[in-house]
Amino acid sequence: MVDGVAIVRLRGELDLATVHDVRQLLDKARRTQASKVLVCLGGVSFVDAATVGVIVSAWSAARDSGQQLRVEGLVEQPARVFDVLGLRGLLVPPGPSVGTSGRIT
Repeated sequence: MVDGVAIVRLRGELDLATVHDVRQLLDKARRTQASKVLVCLGGVSFVDAATVGVIVSAWSAARDSGQQLRVEGLVEQPARVFDVLGLRGLLVPPGPSVGTSGRIT
């Protein structure tokens, strides 16, 4: 935890084989005394719907307990998935972000 923020850095491909581990990491971060949970996906090359569902569930649980959960570092395929699902405005803090082309938007 850094300055009241629990940071979860994920990388690689996030799919059915990893969804249980992602759930455990997010649950552990939420159980800390942190007021915010930051999920860093900059090192993620692929994310499936099951993993996105786990992240959304963690966001909902965090909100219900007075915490904030945010996602950062979306690029390429994960960015497209979050955009298609309409989750960027809900889970990604406002401001400049790296788009699917790798350019700051």
